[in-house]
Amino acid sequence: MASGENADMKCPRVAAWVSVTEEGKMRFEFEKASMEGRYMRRHFRWLLFQVFEPCLVPYSLLRSTRIEQRTIHPGIYQVWEVGERLIVEF
Repeated sequence: MASGENADMKCPRVAAWVSVTEEGKMRFEFEKASMEGRYMRRHFRWLLFQVFEPCLVPYSLLRSTRIEQRTIHPGIYQVWEVGERLIVEF
């Protein structure tokens, strides 16, 4: 799910906050209310989030980080449900 940089993308839009933790990990906080139930079930049902291929977070979101720090690598990441948000750290 992505939006912004590429207007041709057919992905659904989901509100999220992006930050970097003290440990240097990227943190995405997805707002549950902005996500359709079918996408929440598909991507977060088991409180695990799977990335199938490397993904580079746009420079405009994390200006002070290098390319290596903005790359989300393939893998399975734990999800934390905190109130009205789903949190994933990469």
